[in-house]
Amino acid sequence: MSTYNKADLLLYLSDIIKKSTVPQFHVISYDKWISRSEDFFVGLRSVLLGNHSVILRSSSASEDIDLGSTVGQYNSIVLTREEVNDNLVQKIDSIFEEIIEKEGVNDKHKIIVQKYVGNTVYHGVALNYKPTSVSPYYLLNINSTNGTTDTITQGVDIPRKIFIQKNIKQEILEKNAAYLVQLIKALNEIESLFEKKCIDIEFGIDESNAVHLFQVRFMSPSVATIQTAVSEKEIFKEIKHLSNGHFKDPHLLALSNMTDWNPAEMIGFNPHALSYSLYEYLITNKIWRAARVKMGYNKEVGPDLMLKICNHPYIDVCKSIRSLLPEKLSSEFKNDIVERSTALLNSNKTLHDKMEFEIAISSFSFLMEKKLAKIGLTNKEAGEQLEGPLRDILLNGLNPKSDSSLEFIVKETLKLESFSKSEKYRSLKNDPSLDALFEILNVARTGTYYFAILARYAFIAESILRDLIELNLFSKTDVERFKLSLDTVEKEMLFDMDNFRKGIISLEEFKGKYGHLRPGTYDLTQDRLDSLQMESFLINNSYISNVQLNTKFKITSEQQKKLAALLNLYSLDTTPKALFSFFEKAIINRERGKFIFSIFLSDSLEKIKMWGKQHKIPVDKLLDVDIPSLRSFNEKKITMSQLKKKIEENTVEHMIGQCIPLPSYISSMEDIYYAEEYTPKPNFITTRIVKGEVVLMDKIDADVDFTNKIVLIERADPGYDFIFSSDILGIVTKYGGSNSHLALRCTELGIPAAIGCDNLFDDLVDKSYIILNCKDQKIEYVYWNNGKS
Repeated sequence: MSTYNKADLLLYLSDIIKKSTVPQFHVISYDKWISRSEDFFVGLRSVLLGNHSVILRSSSASEDIDLGSTVGQYNSIVLTREEVNDNLVQKIDSIFEEIIEKEGVNDKHKIIVQKYVGNTVYHGVALNYKPTSVSPYYLLNINSTNGTTDTITQGVDIPRKIFIQKNIKQEILEKNAAYLVQLIKALNEIESLFEKKCIDIEFGIDESNAVHLFQVRFMSPSVATIQTAVSEKEIFKEIKHLSNGHFKDPHLLALSNMTDWNPAEMIGFNPHALSYSLYEYLITNKIWRAARVKMGYNKEVGPDLMLKICNHPYIDVCKSIRSLLPEKLSSEFKNDIVERSTALLNSNKTLHDKMEFEIAISSFSFLMEKKLAKIGLTNKEAGEQLEGPLRDILLNGLNPKSDSSLEFIVKETLKLESFSKSEKYRSLKNDPSLDALFEILNVARTGTYYFAILARYAFIAESILRDLIELNLFSKTDVERFKLSLDTVEKEMLFDMDNFRKGIISLEEFKGKYGHLRPGTYDLTQDRLDSLQMESFLINNSYISNVQLNTKFKITSEQQKKLAALLNLYSLDTTPKALFSFFEKAIINRERGKFIFSIFLSDSLEKIKMWGKQHKIPVDKLLDVDIPSLRSFNEKKITMSQLKKKIEENTVEHMIGQCIPLPSYISSMEDIYYAEEYTPKPNFITTRIVKGEVVLMDKIDADVDFTNKIVLIERADPGYDFIFSSDILGIVTKYGGSNSHLALRCTELGIPAAIGCDNLFDDLVDKSYIILNCKDQKIEYVYWNNGKS
């Protein structure tokens, strides 16, 4: 075929495909439309005969050619029988006018007039590639139909996203989605006709599961060249290894990239080796467990919380749940809780990013019976068994004499902050050797250990505050005001920005305190604040709201009285004042601990850059050096050539990960062949409603104006905190849970946010203007037309 637009493809396919059918259609070219000859109307009349509706689809000269696609640029229009009689010519004219306005006059512009298929049960778009790479998977964006088949083309609906491995066994597909069996056969047939082409089809499926083909397009993925570096054979080999290596015990299989330490938010869905190995070394190998054991949690868990599957990081959810149970419980009772909790999560997969609040029972609660009932434990004895040990963990945190108390851990954390300012540490930072790097990493591990304990105490505080809201002792507004009143490190940073603008502190003083922060805490490619020209940004964006300045909180006498009675009822030997003081210190110092720990991590990344420069290894290669190999090189166990070989192997592993679209949550081996992304409900912060222009934040850029805008951030960590110095309207993230960094930041500053939108985030990126409705917990689009919404 000499041309590849969708009109030509439909004409070509309609006579030869057997596994699907193309509804009757006629193609109108612009030159024929202008001439309106009699023979032109013959073909058109054949489509218009009968009482059915028709749909008009664009097929411009530049649309859907090999070099790219303007898919979604033009509207598809459905006309009823009555509208065909009255408005057909006018509507065809309007589509041609829209095309010509954007692309100019061209006789190759076409419009497809197609018989409208109104009895579809499902409709959607299917791709034989991933948008970011060639892949041995089909990607389906599919909707249960409401009688229309044009919504996907126009990009209005938010469809279900399904990945189907091309070699999937039919029995797996029939078990998960029998209605898609014929569609996959149709895709296989079309793909076989166009070898090595990236194909995008729009389809409908009727009640008999017959497939109706509406449009076919050739597309070009942005990273199609990856196929030259990673063969499909290598990818299938990795998939086979995956199925053989990680699913030995399917009875208790639960893997999530957004549970517990939430790797998807912190290092991404397909991280480079350096990010993954740093996260593993500093947190998910041993340190996380040691912190929990110190507090009185379960010792009966192994050291590794995170595992890698096709380069995708996952948290072992069963191990996470088990690790959050008190050590004092019997092994039998622990096993029972883990099995019940896992079963509940597997039947409610959209909760995997909210597992700790919605399913796991890891902190003392005034609502213990209700929480246990969720996992099917309704006997009073179970509540009594769990309540006592969890009460002990809380009281231990309140006891200043304990070496695992909140007060003790705060003191130890502040010692690390003092060390970061010492002459000894400055000397370590300036030492270019790998020995110095590993010394700093060991300090960072100590910081992680303290931060993990502080974060756990803060979680206990957050959980009990939720109980108090549910018991109507405090309102949601009361708790919001309490958090807004806290003097956190974020507020301190905002005040220091304001102090710089007023001339109270210098730029060097500001950078000395906050310069280590970088968006992407584990990302070597991201610049630190102290490497940027920040002066103009600080002058123009030192925004502090009246809420941040003036919010005060005080427990009323009535609330104190009721809370004191509740504490007495549950044998908690403390006072309302002491309990809220614990809440305050836990939440404030969780953020302080994270801030201090990030100093040593950020400096470690700078030292790796320094080492790479010494050995003439560019940054894009350093991304795939892993910490164990770097240590082996430093200990002279491997040579430089062996280290570079390992870097290349890690690079290939990252490429393979880019090609394999595993789901966010895995509960079965079948999930690697048939994976449906279960979009979790976003975590909405505050009850405010804001609407405004959208801006995507993917790196530090002092020239970007965030004022009065809703900021989109795929995954956010402390390095993005500088955006709060702008008068932003709100924040939306792809990854993150209700206890993630940005959720906490937005809560303490009273900023509307939707955290952890997953697939919905991808749909928002190309929108200009949205309504972030935290009150009703939804996000709406505002479509602009000639400047009017």
